[in-house]
Amino acid sequence: LNHLQSSVLENSFIQAGFKLDNGINFRKSLGGSVFFVGHIYPQSGYVDLIDDRYRNLEYPLRYLIKVAEKNTSLKIVFGGDNVQNPTPAALKFLLDLKSKFTGFRFVLGNHDRYWKFYEKGSQVKEIYPQRYFFEDENDIRFVYLHTVLKNGKYGLDGEQLEFLKESLEPSAHYRYALVFLHHNLWLGGHAFQAPYAESSRMIDQWKNDVLPIISSGSVKGVFSGDGGVKTAGTYNLINGIPHFSTGWSMDRSDLPPEWLRIDLKKEGVEIFWQKLSGGNLFVKKQLEK
Repeated sequence: LNHLQSSVLENSFIQAGFKLDNGINFRKSLGGSVFFVGHIYPQSGYVDLIDDRYRNLEYPLRYLIKVAEKNTSLKIVFGGDNVQNPTPAALKFLLDLKSKFTGFRFVLGNHDRYWKFYEKGSQVKEIYPQRYFFEDENDIRFVYLHTVLKNGKYGLDGEQLEFLKESLEPSAHYRYALVFLHHNLWLGGHAFQAPYAESSRMIDQWKNDVLPIISSGSVKGVFSGDGGVKTAGTYNLINGIPHFSTGWSMDRSDLPPEWLRIDLKKEGVEIFWQKLSGGNLFVKKQLEK
């Protein structure tokens, strides 16, 4: 970015309630934090220039890896579309990340093309041993869903709805849960200004089938990695449950890469938007426990 563009962006962040804080992720251990980043195609110019189609000069993955190297067990959840195309080189890139950082998790998106490649490639099976699952850490339940149906449409199949219901039973042994998925089904799977053809079906499924399940469990946040093509992230409070979508963080100079830092507290979470622009980090607290 040139100086004028940087100044304009910085002023817009400050007006939106962001503060410049380059040290926030390095001042102390992040053992009680989780990062959620969506739609950055990690193999595309972030560490190695494997694919220069979506090159972002801020290099957000390089930044996040620096944070992870200071906190070796840090959980970073990638919200799907982890590759632009699941080539052997791109999949090896993800496997190398997964083997180096034990806290990295990859949610499946449409570009990951699970249904086409799962039975054909051992790399896909290593990266995604299960297409949906949950794991418990310190009595907090992390639920990962797959929003691409076998017919190519977006939504959750009956198998996952049953899984979600069982996973979020109030009697289950967890303090609270966080749910991660690729498409923001509550918004029709995309941004308001560019809805998918079947957005109303997705919204209806979320309202009628999913929302009653997550409302009955102790869900403190739902996180989507696809906020829409060339759009910034969104925040919605639905039935008292925070719903987040991270935005486009690839090749747009006017949309700097962004992610969420989720600080895990005993009874809830504190959530911060973080945007990387001009080599500086801008931070805004969105939610207090």
